[in-house]
Amino acid sequence: ADPALYADGDYAPLAASGGKARHVAAFARRRGAQTLIVAVPRLADGLGPDGALPLGEVWEDTELPIPEGTWTDILTGRTLVAGGRTACAD
Repeated sequence: ADPALYADGDYAPLAASGGKARHVAAFARRRGAQTLIVAVPRLADGLGPDGALPLGEVWEDTELPIPEGTWTDILTGRTLVAGGRTACAD
């Protein structure tokens, strides 16, 4: 929806912490006042029960550093209020 965010925006890797940190790839793109955070599971085979998607509690104590603010999940429309470290289960 905003090619300039990727073409001209700053890139910042986001390092997960916790027991499943190696299973998370995440980064932020910033351009002016706009920020987009991308977080995806990696090496996810076997994380979810019986081959299910790795959602919710499967992430245990794994967290991402999400800047303070109100964020919208573009896939679900869900709103997340974050600040500091945010649980990947969210």
